[in-house]
Amino acid sequence: MKLEPEAGFDLGVDASKDGAVVDAPLKFWGSLKAQSIQRPAYEMNRDIGLDVDGVAGSAAITMNYYEKHIATSAIDVERQSSYSVRYDSGTQQWTGIDVAQSVKVSRSATGTAVVVRATGTDNFKKAEAGLALEQKFGDHITLSGSLDRASSSSDPISSINASYAVKW
Repeated sequence: MKLEPEAGFDLGVDASKDGAVVDAPLKFWGSLKAQSIQRPAYEMNRDIGLDVDGVAGSAAITMNYYEKHIATSAIDVERQSSYSVRYDSGTQQWTGIDVAQSVKVSRSATGTAVVVRATGTDNFKKAEAGLALEQKFGDHITLSGSLDRASSSSDPISSINASYAVKW
């Protein structure tokens, strides 16, 4: 069995509405690949992850499942599932189960995709569903827009994001 461990950190900046820096959180993460299948028209990965947030005093153990099929010569279909158990240092106990599911249908030639997702957090006390559009620009940049609705809010939430990622 080939485990392929990975580890790293994420550094962010939290700012107020006027742009003043409020916090610069640092999170550590690690993962262990449990299973991986790579075929010309099919890809599947299963991994176990660990996230530690020193600022919030929380941690999570996550099991992730990823599957990608080439549906036609132009369309790819991806499915992702995630199951997490969280730890809260304030209460000093494991506090909840989070579940997330998403399906992405993308056009491989243009990098355009439609994503449908649903989540249940805090032992399903909060549910959320969303729809997103993504556009890739090259291998490293993705622009996305989404509309989400949570059970804890009466108004939908819209967002626009740009991300840059490099793997080596």
